[in-house]
Amino acid sequence: MSEFIDHAASYVAHVERSGPATLSGYVHHRTDHAQRAAVELLIDGLAVALVRADLHRPDLEQAGIGDGRYGFSFVLALDLVAGGGTARVVLANLGIPLGEPLSLARPAGFAEGSEGGAGSVEWGGGLRLTGWLAPGRDPATTRVRALIDGEIVAEGPADRWRQLSRGGERAVPAFLLHLPEHYADGLTKRVTITDGAGTPLGGSPVTLVAFPDPLEDMARQTYGADDGPLAARARLFDALSPASCPLSALEAWRSRYPDPPPSGAPGPLAVVVLGDAPKAVAHSREALEVAGELRAWIALPSPDGLGFDPGAFLGFLEGEAEGAEAILILPAGARLSPGAAPRLAAALRAEPDARLAYGDVLLEGPGGPTLLAFPSFDYERWLEQGYGARAFALPRAGAIAALTAGADDVYRLALAAIAEPSSAASQVLHLPSIAATLPLPPLEGAARRLAAAGEAHLRARGVSAEIEPADGTALPAVHVRSAPLPSCLSLIVTPSSDEGWPARLAGLRAALDRIGGEVLLADEAAATPAARRNRAASSARGDVLGFLDGGIEVRGETWTPELLGRLSEPSAGAVGAILRTRGGGLRSGSLALGPGFAAGEAPAGYRAGEAGPGDRLRVASEPSAVTWDCLMLRRSDFRAVGGFDALRFPAHFADLDLCLRFGAQGRRIVVTPVRDLIWATPPGGGKPCGREAEAARARELAALRARWGGILMADPAASPLLSLADPAELSLACPPRERAARRRAIHASTVFASAQ
Repeated sequence: MSEFIDHAASYVAHVERSGPATLSGYVHHRTDHAQRAAVELLIDGLAVALVRADLHRPDLEQAGIGDGRYGFSFVLALDLVAGGGTARVVLANLGIPLGEPLSLARPAGFAEGSEGGAGSVEWGGGLRLTGWLAPGRDPATTRVRALIDGEIVAEGPADRWRQLSRGGERAVPAFLLHLPEHYADGLTKRVTITDGAGTPLGGSPVTLVAFPDPLEDMARQTYGADDGPLAARARLFDALSPASCPLSALEAWRSRYPDPPPSGAPGPLAVVVLGDAPKAVAHSREALEVAGELRAWIALPSPDGLGFDPGAFLGFLEGEAEGAEAILILPAGARLSPGAAPRLAAALRAEPDARLAYGDVLLEGPGGPTLLAFPSFDYERWLEQGYGARAFALPRAGAIAALTAGADDVYRLALAAIAEPSSAASQVLHLPSIAATLPLPPLEGAARRLAAAGEAHLRARGVSAEIEPADGTALPAVHVRSAPLPSCLSLIVTPSSDEGWPARLAGLRAALDRIGGEVLLADEAAATPAARRNRAASSARGDVLGFLDGGIEVRGETWTPELLGRLSEPSAGAVGAILRTRGGGLRSGSLALGPGFAAGEAPAGYRAGEAGPGDRLRVASEPSAVTWDCLMLRRSDFRAVGGFDALRFPAHFADLDLCLRFGAQGRRIVVTPVRDLIWATPPGGGKPCGREAEAARARELAALRARWGGILMADPAASPLLSLADPAELSLACPPRERAARRRAIHASTVFASAQ
């Protein structure tokens, strides 16, 4: 390390060897902080690299040195470093040395392979790079940089979390980095990834290739229409390596992929704006330039943008809006997206039995708008968040019926369209497009209204439940506590090999004894994980089966009533749990379809206390599948579908397949936060590895794609606006998938149907 001050040239510089193959530092003019110097790297007197010193250095900014963007970094090829030699950094063109020469001999502070000690990186498909950084380091290092041919082409923060089980479970900073779009040119790229100090990460350099458009489209344009092997290979590549762009590029993405026109004629439309603040009303009125017939509009007094006088609303529908077919409701201050109103109206008109249509939204916030990209109809989230009830459309007749029955806020109005979960799955439409930009709702007051509306809705359905406020950040949140399904529970536990297993088993037995249930161990005599669970289930006495990983510890009494309460709904097929880990992380228990043309945990990478996208980790929701790490279902249902498919999926994907079979029958899969079950051992530990295990997984993956390939690419629980790349839900799909109005449905493939 060296520090050098050239008073004559008025430059202050710092140079150090920050990694085995990395030189980094900073240089700035003593008085003119607007200058950005160019620096050159010399090895044994020969110029090998040239960069501009404009990387952000938090230490300089905190010291009051301009904006702090005076840093530089050189990452050398390892074979170049292996030859030793002397490096010197100088001001380009001027030749002014920035410090003393540095030896490239391996210093004592860097061990072999220390690059990997800084973290790890892997290609996530397209232009995505994902990985993690070593924790507990200088904050300046918790950034990641991507270099091509020695030039920094992208950088960003490690602003998420990943749970590592190596050497004991721990949470480490994780990142998702997108390279600039112009690198999607179909040519192979070799990318070096470093932390903020310039230390290369394990797995770096990464080799990747990306295309500007889906490969299937490019093949069609080049070779013409083809549904043969070429098209199949292109589709497979797009599934395995989906193109995406960061959420921060939302506006450019919207320009590149504009919403499609309405599918059919929208019909006469009326708009109701809730709120009477003149500025907010005018703001919304300016956005009501709709293609199609805007029959009428009104601004109803509403201090919170949620409640209204049902008499005034009804008077509008029976007066000025008498000829309208669809009624669009949104809060004052909302900015309707161009074409959104006619698209929602056309969706309702095209489906005579549809009772409500909603779109995705942007939510205004202190840091700018946040995209809330919704699933197809999710009854659990509708009850606990009212997520679609701020910008939605109803048939006029349905709105009149709800108002006549006394609906006096948006939550009661929206819930009036839902007779019960199974029918609502086909009667409530989701239109995957950004319908409006909305102001942040008054969360506390909205939660009270949502709770009251939910209680009235469940009471009308004859469902016994208590609703209490929960902690929402983007949307209001409540917790629905339903009366548990009266049952005897048989809990099937997979044994664990760690030293804490006997104590955990004793705790499980005591917990089940208190509720009159039983604990069964998955039989080690059975050959495969699926067969072990099936064998244990065949001898169970309870009318409800629970499956639990042996690494999970019981720390309370509320988990059984919570899971059994969700299962009390006849339409619920299986229930899973969002669990905390001993290291402070969260395991969502949900499986998102699509990543790797298979499935992956989503949301993933969050810590205990974090809300996740759209606050999903704080409320119950309906994924397409949950894992068998914590799973509860009726024994009769389990037997009716034949249990886990131990023939096709002996070790992998049996839980996913079971849930998709339930979904194909119209049964709902539910996941809910559970506070008193905790992962005491690293989740996923003890899984088989090696060539034989990899070959077995490949065989089962082929079977999964054959049976469920279509639904893997069209997860009804995910948004078509978001990428299927792993980790799921953290970037935008390029292009978006199907954006027609959709119902909640999972369809079995032809292969599956014939197998029954």
